[in-house]
Order: sequence, then structure tokens, then C-alpha cells
Amino acid sequence: MADGKIEVFQDLYLYKRESNREVLRTALIKAATTPWRHHAEQEKKIIECTGTNDDVIVFKRDESDGIDAVELSLWSDNSGFKVSNIVPCELGSLGEYKYNLALQDFVNQVVTPAKKITEFDVINSQSRQGLDDWLTPDAAKALRQFSGTPNKSTGSSHPADRRRWLTFIFAVHRANLSLNAELLQRWFIEVASWPQDIAQELAIEYEFALEILQQYEAESP
Repeated sequence: MADGKIEVFQDLYLYKRESNREVLRTALIKAATTPWRHHAEQEKKIIECTGTNDDVIVFKRDESDGIDAVELSLWSDNSGFKVSNIVPCELGSLGEYKYNLALQDFVNQVVTPAKKITEFDVINSQSRQGLDDWLTPDAAKALRQFSGTPNKSTGSSHPADRRRWLTFIFAVHRANLSLNAELLQRWFIEVASWPQDIAQELAIEYEFALEILQQYEAESP
């Protein structure tokens, strides 16, 4: 892709400072109007099924304006709430684009009006992300150097490519970064145009190498 980024599931955190979470909960429920509504019955089902002591809020949205009918769940997180999932009311899955569309509609239709009732902080991650969002400058540089190889059919098997690949993995480990293998695989395919089977092999190598490094470090005296 021209911008070097891919569509990812967005995160949404809502924090109420210097106040209990109940104030924020009340404001969000009060602000929900058509096509959104509070789904108290589903909240009870979730709590009964999971046995959780966490605070859970569930909203339901009717299908309209090109947005699917969905259920959005908020789970307590420190002094606020985090969107834990958005699922379609019908069978199937939303995918990143439709998920983010519903999330942003929730922000516009519920979160923004709720902020007029009580002040709270909103942290909403970007829908399109790339290496500079996930990695340190050193790690991003190392991955770009590895990915720039003219032969993308051999993965990391060539000695020179192997050195660049390991440099990237070591940089990720040293910085304790949280880039998961699935996102890395998607970046290889969608941005860097690697063959799907090779990208999958590299993602497996990456995940396994990090596990070894973490385990070695944990068991070292």
C-alpha cells in the first residue's frame, strides 16, 4: 500500500479522572439514543456466563446508514472502560473496516454526547497503522532493510537475509515490543508484497524466536 499502513481493529478507552466509574457508566447509558441503545439483558447474560466481577456495559445498534446491526461491549479498565469487542447481530464477522465504522459511529453518537454530561478522557487508536506505529526506529529500520531484499521467494534462508532478519528480531526483543505475528504477516503481504506462504513462514519464525528469547532470559541466572 502506498502509505505503508494496513487497516487494523481500533481500540477505544474511556477514562473518568478523580471520580468513580459509575458516573461514566451512567453518562454513556443516558447518551445512547437511536440507533444505539443500552442492552441490559445482554449484560446480565455476559456476567452470568463469565462469572466476572468486572463492570460490563453492552450497547446494541440497529442497522442503518451503511453500518451493520452490532453489539458493542465495554469492560471496566482501571478508572474507566475499554471496548472489548464489537460483534454482528447476524451470523458472520465484521472485519476491520466494518468494525471500525461501527466503533466510530459509537464515538460520534454516544461518547461525544456523554462528554457533555460529564468530563472524561477518550483514547482512540488509529484505524490505519504501520511499522512506525508498532516499532522503535531501530526495529522498523531493520525490518525495512530485511524486507527490501530483491528475492522474496527464499524468506530468511540466505545468510545475508538471515542476519538482517535476526537483527530485526533482536531489536523487537530488546525493546519489549508487542507487535504480534498476525500483524507482521499482514504487513509482509499487504504492504511489502511478499508471497503469502513465505510471509506465513516468517511470522511463525518470528513468534517462535521471540518465545525462545523470552524463555532464555527468564531462566538465565
